[in-house]
Amino acid sequence: MAELKAQKVLEAHTRPLTQPASAEPRSTHRFKAFKGLFRSGHAKPTRVLKALQATWNTVRKAMGRIAETDINKYSFRTIEGEDATVDTCLTINTDASLSSTDVVIPFRVDSVTSCNGQNHSDPFSDFFRVINEDARRSHLYAITIEGADLSLWYLSRSECVKSTPFNMVERADLLIQAFISLMSATDEKLGYDPLVTLLPDLTYVYELPPDEGRKDALYYQTVELVSEFHSDDPVGRSARVWKVKQVVSPTDLNRVPETSDRILKDVSLDARMKPEVDIQRQLFADIAAFGKRPDWRTANVLKDMRDEDVKTLADAFDGDNFKRYFSCIMASHVGKAYSPAIPLTNNCSPSCLPKRRCLYAYEFVCTPLHDIPTLGEAIDILKQCLTAMRLMYCAGWIHRDISVGNILASRNTPGAVWEVKLSDLEFTRKFLDPEISSDEKPIGTPFFMSCELQTGIPITPDPDLAAELDRDRDSEWSEEDSEELQPILHNFQHDLESIWWIILWLVTARLRGCSSREWSSNFFKQTNSHWYGSRRESLLCGVKPFHLGTDFPRDLPASLLGDRLSFIRWLDAFRLDLWRSYKLRYKTKGQEDPGSYSWMMGKGASKFFRGIEKSREAWASVQLIVETKLREARQTPPQPPPSRKRKAEVVVGVPSIGNRAPADEQREEKQPHRPRKRLRLAAPDSTAQNHQRSRPVTRSMTREQRNAGPTTRSMTRRLQQSASGSSRLTGSSNRRTRT
Repeated sequence: MAELKAQKVLEAHTRPLTQPASAEPRSTHRFKAFKGLFRSGHAKPTRVLKALQATWNTVRKAMGRIAETDINKYSFRTIEGEDATVDTCLTINTDASLSSTDVVIPFRVDSVTSCNGQNHSDPFSDFFRVINEDARRSHLYAITIEGADLSLWYLSRSECVKSTPFNMVERADLLIQAFISLMSATDEKLGYDPLVTLLPDLTYVYELPPDEGRKDALYYQTVELVSEFHSDDPVGRSARVWKVKQVVSPTDLNRVPETSDRILKDVSLDARMKPEVDIQRQLFADIAAFGKRPDWRTANVLKDMRDEDVKTLADAFDGDNFKRYFSCIMASHVGKAYSPAIPLTNNCSPSCLPKRRCLYAYEFVCTPLHDIPTLGEAIDILKQCLTAMRLMYCAGWIHRDISVGNILASRNTPGAVWEVKLSDLEFTRKFLDPEISSDEKPIGTPFFMSCELQTGIPITPDPDLAAELDRDRDSEWSEEDSEELQPILHNFQHDLESIWWIILWLVTARLRGCSSREWSSNFFKQTNSHWYGSRRESLLCGVKPFHLGTDFPRDLPASLLGDRLSFIRWLDAFRLDLWRSYKLRYKTKGQEDPGSYSWMMGKGASKFFRGIEKSREAWASVQLIVETKLREARQTPPQPPPSRKRKAEVVVGVPSIGNRAPADEQREEKQPHRPRKRLRLAAPDSTAQNHQRSRPVTRSMTREQRNAGPTTRSMTRRLQQSASGSSRLTGSSNRRTRT
């Protein structure tokens, strides 16, 4: 304060004689830059920011004269926008085009207010884009200004806090205190994770520090972005999946000799959850322990397993052979829980609980099931996946999210046999695990989730009871009614049912040139509504074969329909076995008995794969949609229209990526999207960046989804746009006010 007075940028601020002594407190001095600025009640954002920038520079100059004080390198940068809105930020980039990775602390100034003094626009979503689009960010500070009132923000994956606003004219002392805190803060305090380094070409280097299993740190440079997910809830789960190469250090980007590309997952999740590396370690230990039992062949869970399948398991139990069925974590780093900015209360929303950042490096770069080109190859991978599920079944574990994004495959050379890699064990749990809360929301991908989990109602053997439950599905149940039903336990057959839905999706939504895509749109949607679950349940539990319905497409390839031993008829037999097993288990109250799943996990599942082998030559070469190629085709510049008009084909089951034709946009609501797990946001806009997108490699989802977000564009343009369509914070449990 003394230095600022010496610079003559402050003036005495005396209380008028007419002002009561009980008025709001204010400092004894005020900045001359604000003199008369808000005399009319408001000021143009451009003038406010010029005054604010002048104030920042004077405080910075005064700080520079204090020898023992370290000042960071960030400066004010203002960007003029449209509609009298001006945004600014603290950044090191003062000249070149601005991207989200350049924004250190964003500002939002808005002079347009409603009759009650509330701001018409909400900067919250713009602020959170800075976190979402920069892999280094663990948290963010931001500033909003409405009139003469300034508010400070703290945003992280653990919580979002907005301060009580203060008048920056009347409270020069608070403004100086805030500026001093920001300009003297280290990068880590400003929200940059020291384990992630941004390179000039806009790629990142991740550091995995030493742990119990290794003495040296590992460094991985990103090659391309495979997928990116951000929860609807800003403080919810966030994940990035990268293709990476191992390098010597952030300053020495030479590849470590004799290393191949790997997959690195960067995930932020609830600190109460077990890290995936611990889950995988325990799962593998339980599988190995089961295989070492001298009497494992006579275990109750294998009583209905065919000899051929037991032999396959025996080979997997030999040493660590079972690990080849899973996507194994080779190195990891489990971060500490983020400390909340203010103490959490007992009635705090679960979304405000501390999160932790985890980094996982996986052994292989794999191909997801939705990128497998032929039905024969896809079925072979699913058959191997069944072995992985049986290994988990023997050990007493359930996956809880069997989906086309979590069933991966790898092979050494083109034309070689695919080897399955079941991935995303993050939500895998032991069957009847007491740590699974009874009120936990269903885990899974809506495209392939079990009907019981989706509707919350068990498949019962009594048709009258089933009809009654269906009739009262949307009504309020009494406590007495709920006690009549056995609880739904996420079990082994739910995982197996997902395999059935995946196969149905492959042979309907993934075929070109037939009407099956329109039919499949009724059963493959990105929603968990009761109506949707009921429709899927009616298909699974129908008395008549599902393919004999009047609306079932008749133009499927003849190789799939054929005679009574055709692929589709065996798929219907698989459906009936699932339905009957649900009813029998409910009738005998065997949901908690692992042995009650033996037949369905053994002979029941093998029955389908053995049956379709008889007609393999007919259906194995059926071509499937490959999403990577489809994405590349859509990113190709449009060609001149042909001279002869032709009706464009609409691919159902795959959402639009990149530039879309108008016809695609018109049909979007009528098409079932591909199964997606989280909103994918754009990376910072740069010509030097070659990040590419594809389907997710890992990640279990919660049941609520978001619509697809914008494609790449610079942060400057993002911050200039109106946030009128953003979600409001008013009344949200995710934002708390602090004086």
